[in-house]
Amino acid sequence: MRFIAFIIGVVVIIFGLVMFIRAGVSERELAAKLQSIQEGKIQPESLTVVRKYVSASLSSRGPGRGFPHVVLKSRETPKINLSTTREFYDSVNTNSPVKGYHFPDGYFVPESIGPGPGVAKWGFLGVGLVVGGGFLALGLTSGKAGPGEGDSYPRNPSLRDVLTVARNRRRRE
Repeated sequence: MRFIAFIIGVVVIIFGLVMFIRAGVSERELAAKLQSIQEGKIQPESLTVVRKYVSASLSSRGPGRGFPHVVLKSRETPKINLSTTREFYDSVNTNSPVKGYHFPDGYFVPESIGPGPGVAKWGFLGVGLVVGGGFLALGLTSGKAGPGEGDSYPRNPSLRDVLTVARNRRRRE
């Protein structure tokens, strides 16, 4: 039990740290793209909305629930599939023009992105450290406070019984 709790704690802490770092990298990449656009290094291209759809998710119940996508086309690329926010999805129609920017990793439409990963980043770190730290502490301390030699616990101990056993143990040591 101690070893499993210790391993779970280490894994959860590592997961929280990795996700915190990945979200920070994503945040910096987004800021770099926006800065390139503001400085005029990347020129806008006219993209056309070809199709809109909502992909089903495991938790979606009913029509129109899930992850909204917009399929665009440019002169060079016939199919650009973007996962978007609900607001952007609702604001565009088929065959309507959209301003996009071509980067080496694909097209970027600033209006289609949601809020940055700032809150989620800190949430991953906090949950990873608190939950992982709890499991780690459980793994390091569990099983160390069992009954000592000569101690006997009643079947349903009260707080007074537990404190009496602890006091008697201290006196023997």
